[in-house]
Amino acid sequence: MSRIKVGNCSLQLLEQNLYSDVLEKIYTNINFQKIRYQLINNNTHLDIIKSTKHYITAHFQGYNFLLAFLTINNVNYNLLIMKNLKYLKEQNNLQEIKIYKFDVILEELH
Repeated sequence: MSRIKVGNCSLQLLEQNLYSDVLEKIYTNINFQKIRYQLINNNTHLDIIKSTKHYITAHFQGYNFLLAFLTINNVNYNLLIMKNLKYLKEQNNLQEIKIYKFDVILEELH
């Protein structure tokens, strides 16, 4: 499987047979036709995010990713989905989409 190292995190390609399940959950919850993008480059933008609903994408190695935490078949997944998704789910070619899974290690706070 393909791996990408990002800081202390290792990204691994998600199994291809789960792509359809991931896209079904994503498109059930997000209407990509209504999403517009804007870079956050000042404090005013941060204030707007605090007061309205927004989706945030991560930017790694020159690519934008959609961050998703999903449960599929009773298994929790932490995912980065390369932000090349089409407006409609049916327009996507699964061979062109990259979905990476990664582990999140949280330390217990005392």
